[in-house]
Amino acid sequence: MTNDSFHFSFTVIFRLQESVPDTDGNDRTAQLLEYCKTPRSRKEIADFLVLSSVTYAIKTYVQPLIDSGKIGLTEKKASSQKQRYFAK
Repeated sequence: MTNDSFHFSFTVIFRLQESVPDTDGNDRTAQLLEYCKTPRSRKEIADFLVLSSVTYAIKTYVQPLIDSGKIGLTEKKASSQKQRYFAK
């Protein structure tokens, strides 16, 4: 009887991004503010930012803009299905 054991290792690298310029030098935050001149849903914003995670898009890009007063909410309840985000 043999005791075969397998050992695996891997490395995880986390990168912190705040405002990442696109390849043409435009700032994603500025582009998002321009896009949100028309009220947009969470999904529309994630699609615009080419992100598969709606939660990540909101937490990383939209929430800081809400906190700074640059983006507003159409509904009082932030988790409303009808919630739209707009540039002030």
